[in-house]
Amino acid sequence: MIDANTHFDLISELGQRTRIALKELKPIAFKLGLKHHKASNWTFRGCIPQIYEILERATSKSEAKDTIAKLEGQLNGLRNWDNVERLLEEEYPNKGYEKIPEFEEKKRNAKQFFDFIKTLENGGTLIGIAQRVGMENPRNQVSYILRGSVPYLVRTAIQISKVEQFQSLIYKTELETPTVRGVEVTSFKQLENTINNSFPSFSDREDFSILMDDARTYFEILAKYQNVGYVLSQDITKIATKRKLTKPTVKRWICEGGHPKLISMLERALTQEESEIELSRLYKELNGVTTAEEMDVRLQNYYLLEELEFIPTFEKQRKLAEDFFSFIDVLSNGGLISDFVSTSNVSKSRITRYLKHGQIAGLVNLATWIPSESPAEGKTWLPLLIENGGIGLPRKFIEVPTTISSSQEILDMLEQVTPIDNHGTEAHEKEFGKMAQHIALMYLLGVALSDGKFHNDRYSSTSVELKASKKYSWNTDFGEGFCYALSRIGIEAEYKGEGETKQKNGTTVKFNQWASISSPLLIWMRRTLLGLEHHEIKNESSIRAEWIKHMPEEWKVAFLQGVADGDGHASLKSQTIGLTSKANHRILTEILNSLGINSSCYDSCHVSIHQKESILQSNDVYLFRYAKGRKDRLKSLTELLNATRYGTRNTEYETALIQGYNDRGLSSGEIAESLWLEHRIARRVGSIRAFLRKREQKAESS
Repeated sequence: MIDANTHFDLISELGQRTRIALKELKPIAFKLGLKHHKASNWTFRGCIPQIYEILERATSKSEAKDTIAKLEGQLNGLRNWDNVERLLEEEYPNKGYEKIPEFEEKKRNAKQFFDFIKTLENGGTLIGIAQRVGMENPRNQVSYILRGSVPYLVRTAIQISKVEQFQSLIYKTELETPTVRGVEVTSFKQLENTINNSFPSFSDREDFSILMDDARTYFEILAKYQNVGYVLSQDITKIATKRKLTKPTVKRWICEGGHPKLISMLERALTQEESEIELSRLYKELNGVTTAEEMDVRLQNYYLLEELEFIPTFEKQRKLAEDFFSFIDVLSNGGLISDFVSTSNVSKSRITRYLKHGQIAGLVNLATWIPSESPAEGKTWLPLLIENGGIGLPRKFIEVPTTISSSQEILDMLEQVTPIDNHGTEAHEKEFGKMAQHIALMYLLGVALSDGKFHNDRYSSTSVELKASKKYSWNTDFGEGFCYALSRIGIEAEYKGEGETKQKNGTTVKFNQWASISSPLLIWMRRTLLGLEHHEIKNESSIRAEWIKHMPEEWKVAFLQGVADGDGHASLKSQTIGLTSKANHRILTEILNSLGINSSCYDSCHVSIHQKESILQSNDVYLFRYAKGRKDRLKSLTELLNATRYGTRNTEYETALIQGYNDRGLSSGEIAESLWLEHRIARRVGSIRAFLRKREQKAESS
């Protein structure tokens, strides 16, 4: 109202003016106590105080009277909630109306409706009135009321009141004899026999006695009124009151051909015979896994159980499996799906999938594929193939040892694996010769320890990849040899293209990449043969593979070849052979020593072979397989060592060469390498170092 008075004062100040400058308006606004922007909006933009807009939308008393008349015209005399409640009590005796779904909310809506009509008598905005009476969504609810809609309970009471006006209304009876699975049930006794013979589980329901009382009443009404053609409305009311039923229920039975709840439940339920058929089908699919105990036995014989336990949903899957067996236990006596839900804790959707779609719980399904026969002592069942994701479905089982104590255990495993033969393997064998399966396996273990890398593609399977630097001309032979070795143990692998990575020093290394398919056999190799758990990284965790030290020589050599092709070197400069391994230098040293190759470790990650006899032995056992450059350097190094003369003085020519190289800034190792490669002069690095030291001392003394 303050804005309205000020608005009138402004109009008075402006008088009959048709034009006014902004600077002239400012003092007038100040005089009236108006903010400049509001005075400007009223004067130049045609804005008005909000009170005018409210009054424009408001309903006057006369308009409200007309609206109320229209609303009350459809209420059939109802004026308040008490009128509604009286009629509901007549239709639903003993406060049965309170069982109407969401009754309290519907009651609140009805009371607010009558409060709205009463408050409307004084006029005002309809939305404002709706807000004052507590409507939660005033705009929508006012819209419904103006369209002639009334709350549910009010509408129900209106219908009841209209029926009361015609108490003598006559209804035609439509009583029908119910059927259960196509068989007519003409008496309560016959219904009892049907339940006992075909649906015995129904007697275990908590509401069974209530359902039976309801059915007994129905058959009594059926016997009395089935052959009566018509019934009065007041008779329906009397029957409902006497039988303690609602009028709609009695009317549905007598006039609409309805049946008691128990009949419809039996129609939907599985009979005992039908349940036994379903149970027989499930047993066939379960392949002997009919209890949680049997499932656990199969899983304990499953090599990949440890990997499955890492799945985040594993405990949930186990609970679903246990509930599935509970469902099987209660299925045999038949019943409703809702009964199975309450007694087995299995959801309705899952039971529907079990019964209608032939599915079974995931962990149970997995167990059905695991062989029922117990594996040999110390061995478990390993699938060579996993279908689907997550838990997956295992196929093609073999027996694998969980620990290695002899080479025969590995040979027994390899007999169960079929090598892959194709054009690529034939070409490789033609160039490099055929590789025995056990040699291929040991070589792969060595590659996995060096440049190879396991990838946990899935919990129940893994793949392995190899990245070989393109700076080595023989990197392609190495990659193809890696793929060939995998094919010898039945695992497909292929070239995946080029890539590059940036090292810590900022240099970029380009590489070629090869990778295998995902296979459970690779999990066995990682965990049992190398001793690396699911979460361990081979560059940071030492392998637990002491068994390798006790294998035949060719097995150990193949393993070392895999390591050396990836992380080995042969140097003419240092006249040593070396293997780099941050976490596994100890076991590599022990394996080399077991072959008569003396080695030592330095810098906590380098295994070094520097004695002449050990270097010659390394060459004899063929330490490198596909690393041709390293193999050639090892051969050259052995030739150098064999040609080295001990206890002889350097000739003047040799001395001049050594002094010349030294003057050019070459180290002792670089001088030894240059002497051999350029002049075929064999000298040990230590001898050259001693010679140069004497020369330096002589120069200092002079």
